[in-house]
Amino acid sequence: RPEALQALSLTPRKDFSSELCGGRSLPPPPGCDTSGAGGSTQLWDALRDLEQRLEREAERRAAAQGEVLSVLSQSMQQLRSEQARCNTDMEDRFRLERRRFKQWSSETQVLNAEHAKRADALEDRLDNLTKALSMEHREVLSLE
Repeated sequence: RPEALQALSLTPRKDFSSELCGGRSLPPPPGCDTSGAGGSTQLWDALRDLEQRLEREAERRAAAQGEVLSVLSQSMQQLRSEQARCNTDMEDRFRLERRRFKQWSSETQVLNAEHAKRADALEDRLDNLTKALSMEHREVLSLE
């Protein structure tokens, strides 16, 4: 039967016998001699054996695929939780650095204000000294 050969040459399907025989295991075709040591009985036995092997292989592949998907799912969950933990750590570090920067900025502003006051005071002293020196110089010139 060309359909049976075609079904066998494609990717093994678990239920190809149901497509060929309406859900039953493969019986010998009508008119085959099943009573003796005929080759057709051996052929149908081999075909049944092949069907069973294909079913077992499909079950093994499905189980292996399930295991792979399970491991992959667990790994993805671990990665997600690790990523969430890393994100939390980075956010905490960012907040800490932000607080430090704000504190440093306010301290710097205070220091700048103090330095500006000192600079103004020094400038006033220099102006006063310059005036005093200038007056003293005039007095010395007027005495001569």
